[in-house]
Amino acid sequence: MPKLYVTLPAKLKATIEEHVASGEYTGLDEYVCDLVRRDQQRRKRRDIEQLLLDRLDRAGAVEMDPADFKRIRRRFLNRVGHIHQK
Repeated sequence: MPKLYVTLPAKLKATIEEHVASGEYTGLDEYVCDLVRRDQQRRKRRDIEQLLLDRLDRAGAVEMDPADFKRIRRRFLNRVGHIHQK
């Protein structure tokens, strides 16, 4: 596995050492890998959110009445019920 050398300020290094000492992580490498994975997830979530916002901007607004909300709620509850029943 390739090696990566990083210089950290003392406070950041101490934070990592605290996490490792607490047993939360087995070592510095596990801590850094977790940070990178979390950053990847955050970026993916940001990209998805942007896609959704772009789609909403293109779709335009639609007026809805209480019956529309009831229908949407009913469909949602049916789907959730199917998920929980599996």
